[in-house]
Amino acid sequence: MENLNQPKKTTDNENTKTASEDVKKSRALKEDERLAKIAENQAYGAERIVNYQESRVKRVKVDIRACHHRINVEAETINALTQKSTTILKLVGALLKAEAALAEITSKVKEKDAIAKTIGKAEAKELDIKRRQARAEAKKAQLELEEANNAKELLKKHTQNMAKAKAVLKLREIELENRQALITARTLQAEAKRSEASALRRGNRKMAEEKREAARYQRAIALEKELAIRDNNAKEHPRRASEKREHRLQNFTQRKARLVEKKHLSAKGLLDLVHKVFQEIPEINPKANNVEERTPRKKTISLCDCLMSGLAVFGLKYPSLLQFDRDSQEGGCIQHNLKTFFNVLSAPSDTYMREMLDEVDPAFIRPAFKKIFAQFQRGKDLEKYEFLDGWYLVAGDGSGFFSSKTIRCGDCCEKNHRDGSSSYYHQMMSAAIVHPDHPTVIPFCPEPITSRDGSEKNDCERNASERLYRHIRREHPHLRLIITEDALGANGPHIRLLEELDMRFIIVVKPDSNRFIFEFLKGVKLNEVESKDKEGRVCKIQFVNDIPLNDANRDLKVNFLEAWIYDKNGDLEYHNTWITNIAINKNNAHRLCQGGRTKWKVENETFNTLKNQGYHFEHNFGHGLKHLSTVFAFLMYLAFTIDQIQQFSCGIFKAALETMETKARLWVRMRSYFMTLYIDSWEDLWMGIAFGIEGGRLKPLKASVNTS
Repeated sequence: MENLNQPKKTTDNENTKTASEDVKKSRALKEDERLAKIAENQAYGAERIVNYQESRVKRVKVDIRACHHRINVEAETINALTQKSTTILKLVGALLKAEAALAEITSKVKEKDAIAKTIGKAEAKELDIKRRQARAEAKKAQLELEEANNAKELLKKHTQNMAKAKAVLKLREIELENRQALITARTLQAEAKRSEASALRRGNRKMAEEKREAARYQRAIALEKELAIRDNNAKEHPRRASEKREHRLQNFTQRKARLVEKKHLSAKGLLDLVHKVFQEIPEINPKANNVEERTPRKKTISLCDCLMSGLAVFGLKYPSLLQFDRDSQEGGCIQHNLKTFFNVLSAPSDTYMREMLDEVDPAFIRPAFKKIFAQFQRGKDLEKYEFLDGWYLVAGDGSGFFSSKTIRCGDCCEKNHRDGSSSYYHQMMSAAIVHPDHPTVIPFCPEPITSRDGSEKNDCERNASERLYRHIRREHPHLRLIITEDALGANGPHIRLLEELDMRFIIVVKPDSNRFIFEFLKGVKLNEVESKDKEGRVCKIQFVNDIPLNDANRDLKVNFLEAWIYDKNGDLEYHNTWITNIAINKNNAHRLCQGGRTKWKVENETFNTLKNQGYHFEHNFGHGLKHLSTVFAFLMYLAFTIDQIQQFSCGIFKAALETMETKARLWVRMRSYFMTLYIDSWEDLWMGIAFGIEGGRLKPLKASVNTS
């Protein structure tokens, strides 16, 4: 029996080995496919750079032709002025001769009366004519001499212009050569990346590695040419870029807001977009036991009205759902204003709203964020957030908004404590477009950190950030983004994800969590740059390019940046370190430092605003059993996004906020008008807050019952 069983054991072992080999092959194929997608995205990015550089080459060629034309014009002008300036000595002699003749004739004319008695009046008159002619000749000689002297001065000016034109021509020719070399390098890089992707899909890793090395070599050449182009442009325009930005910002802040309601970037236009999205969400029956029975009930409030009412709670900054329920059921002006402002035909009670929204998948609300962002982009206001060479800065971070030891739902994450108790919590991963010069932020749709179906482990910020950035890239495939994050993102898998999604990054690194980088830098000489602002603060920056991320990811190259900021007294005010995949040079080091520091805006301008400026982010408006807490958080973010766009783009909203001075006072005044006055439009509301309203005398209606 043992002999009979022995082959069976061998077969089982072989089957186990075969299964494990199949798993390894499957994993290898998935990894090859992932690397192939990364290579294709990088090839697409290189081709996009090629298209941009080709357009720049055309402009440079036009500039070169203009320089040649200017040089020819200056040469002709210099020749003409040279001929005039060489006649100065002759003109001086002619002027002296004319002045002598004029002096001689003038002396004779003074004796005209005596001469007239001896030689007659006719000869005296003739002598007077000669005096006038001599005076005219002297005047003419003097004007010609002045013109020759002016020509001599102009000759110096045009000679300088000629030298400047030749210098610009030389710089343009160097720029043209560098851009053409850059186009060649990026084209070869794109071809190598596509060949790498093809080789990976065929399973030829050796060929893929060769093509990867070739692409890296061409990328290094391209980066070198980009640095050469920037250095070349810095020679032509020596004024610092930061001074230009300060000048543009000063002009921007000095412009007064137009006191008009923008049609598409006002509360009305944005809420109309949201209403259309909510109308497309299928109706559900919260009382049904299964999905097939979830058909709309007759004569009930629609799901769209429930969603818009939830949005009205956060748009009007109500502190609780119960207070909104009591006000909305009063009818009168509140019912009128809900219909006018939020398209709510019938406001639900707080209980019914919770029942309905608990069943809504938060993914249905995501298209509303995309519609609003597209409207902001179409209005050309997004261009004002351009941070660096056509790229936009995105700050990402996570924050908690609910925690309890008794209340829980299907989306809650669970934390087990040492004393045996458990607590349940919700967190949200958020990302927003930020800019060092603008106080407002433009949020993307957030990603909830929730309990995932079928998973024993809690969701985490790293997984949520991956989902968030994939959503952003899917919804905005052509948006050029630079992600700025804290030290949690300074790891190989996350950085490879950003490269796969064709995103650049500026991520904080710390000596405790990134020891390899700081140990590696001990033997590396860093480049240094120093600048000083108008307030006397000194910024000292050190940087180096192309260093490995860590020992496990030596092939993953990053660039290192460290900054110290001292106040006017020489005391250290700020210090931080970052890594980035943007090539650092002396021209952009300070700008990258500003981008890294702007990461705090997702905490202060987003989370702090939501928690402390009227949105009540951490208040439990209703938890539910499924998705209610997450849906309320999404609606709150949606109201916040609409407010931020109004604050940046809508002139009458700016005027109302300027009059009220703080958002807290603005929300109180807005809600008081909303509850007491019949208002026909958002424009009337903001104009009334900004400039006051007519009337204001209370006239109560007559009582329908005896009140004595």
